[in-house]
Amino acid sequence: QALIDEIDVVGVKQSSRHFLDVSNEIARFGDRVSMFMGCGYLIMPGIAAGAHGFMSTGVDLFGREAATIVG
Repeated sequence: QALIDEIDVVGVKQSSRHFLDVSNEIARFGDRVSMFMGCGYLIMPGIAAGAHGFMSTGVDLFGREAATIVG
């Protein structure tokens, strides 16, 4: 949080493998910072919780359909 409050952060890749961490950060900072999922198996739950997209092996999992998930 200290870094987000001090500089202009526009996006964060959340790579935790624990959904509670992910959902807490989305709830806490998602209105100020674009949150991107980094853990492949949390892509869909993260987006459902309010993440703005993903940077992970999700493209490998979903192929061209990856663009439609957050489109």
